[in-house]
Amino acid sequence: MTYEGSTTHPGCWETTVWIILNKPIYITKHELYQLRKLMQGSEDAPKAPLGNNARPVQPLHQRTIRTNINFKNSE
Repeated sequence: MTYEGSTTHPGCWETTVWIILNKPIYITKHELYQLRKLMQGSEDAPKAPLGNNARPVQPLHQRTIRTNINFKNSE
């Protein structure tokens, strides 16, 4: 599923397409640690870590959620 939304850091620009997976992806603690070490910006001028930038759930505001799941035939 996808929907158009905004970034999670100040500015909150509405330029993001969020992807919601219908099945979980499992990763190890080490893989999670490596993801949290990723930085925004270039290697020469890193800006901020990508992790810990979550914010509370926001209202849908007429956004369309798109999916290729056929709910009519699901059991």
